[in-house]
Amino acid sequence: MTTNNLMIINSICNAVYRILFLIKKNHPNWLKEKFRDYPWQDLNFQNNFKHKLKTKLEVVENKDELVNKVIDLFYQIVYPSFFTSVYFEEFIDNLKKNNYLNNHFDTYHFANSNQNISFALAILLLDTENLYIDINSEKILARVCIYPIKLKFAFGNWRSLGKKDVEFYERGYELFHVPPGKNSADLKMISFGSSIWLNYPNAKEVLICSSDGDLNHLSTTLQHHGITVYKVSRRSDELIVVNSQTTQIKTFCLAQIPEFPSFEDCLDELKLMIRTEQQRTEKNWIKLARLQQMFKKKFQLNLQEIIEYHYPDKTLEEVLLNSEQKIVVYKENADNHLYLTLFSEQSEQKAAIKDLLTLDTPANLEGALLQIIQQLTPESEQKYVAMSQVASEFQKKYKLSITQVMEKLQLGKKFAKLIQSYDSLKVKKEANVYYIALV
Repeated sequence: MTTNNLMIINSICNAVYRILFLIKKNHPNWLKEKFRDYPWQDLNFQNNFKHKLKTKLEVVENKDELVNKVIDLFYQIVYPSFFTSVYFEEFIDNLKKNNYLNNHFDTYHFANSNQNISFALAILLLDTENLYIDINSEKILARVCIYPIKLKFAFGNWRSLGKKDVEFYERGYELFHVPPGKNSADLKMISFGSSIWLNYPNAKEVLICSSDGDLNHLSTTLQHHGITVYKVSRRSDELIVVNSQTTQIKTFCLAQIPEFPSFEDCLDELKLMIRTEQQRTEKNWIKLARLQQMFKKKFQLNLQEIIEYHYPDKTLEEVLLNSEQKIVVYKENADNHLYLTLFSEQSEQKAAIKDLLTLDTPANLEGALLQIIQQLTPESEQKYVAMSQVASEFQKKYKLSITQVMEKLQLGKKFAKLIQSYDSLKVKKEANVYYIALV
């Protein structure tokens, strides 16, 4: 990656974030629901977002892949109405004006007809009668293609395939039901696939996933219309991909692809490791980097990769902060490391029973908050903990929000103002985030 290309990628990352920020500000309904509450105005979030995007774009080898990755990102975050907006037009115009679409990478063409933005894509056709493609295999195929796999079609007699129809539907496939018969799925796939070039003019690649040789004619037809065809088959634990244009054969060993455990299982293992390290070191707070090393050594899996597998749009820190598994997260300002600890379930239950009975005066509320802050604060010179995390732990512990208790005690609704009124606590504000510490 040359210095010039790095400058291009930095510029694109800035442009992407600027557009998303403006969408959040002016057209929040364009954002898909789970992205509307993201702190787009927060500087730390902005830096993390652009860093993650830059990391993904740095590995691209040509302009087609670069632009498609950016388009794919937009596709994940916003609704289709964005692609007909002035924001998207401005983004494309800037790419063209700065020659990002002409000089530094291979040629990429945007079609804009009838105000519908079109871009190059790959299509996956799956004959479920004789080949099964799991999620990990699908990820391999996504890496084989230059263009993103935007459309997936599965063909089969769903009455004879158990609950496979439910699985493939949940994975984003469009399902085609065929009557019983040896070649029914093949014939339907040939009929449908032969007109892909006409119905999907932006399709540049098609993956024909089937072990049946009867689909050679379909492959030839698609190639005749300028589409790159990949024939996908399986032999034992190997996934075989043949590029029909170059005749290049790629073989992937599926046995080497890790089966990622569930997110809940990961957190259970993480809690066990925290307890083990607490006993070994006699320290309450354990550095996340140490836990990641232990996890890697025990399971031969990277914890960050597992989190990205289950939550591709979140960081490990974000997932841990939002977990309901009694894992407490603290970020040391001095060394920028994350530390984890656990609430003691027994002591927490006893405290909850006792305090719920007495949480009826301002003094008792202050005592409850002091107790939570003490539990959240590690033994270090940096004693501050995020106010939002204190509020979150309060709700977990008492099954009531802090504002509900404040209203009941007639203390107003502003948590920050309440904390500032306590002589036992001190508050600071950094990048629009409040932090609390014991005096």
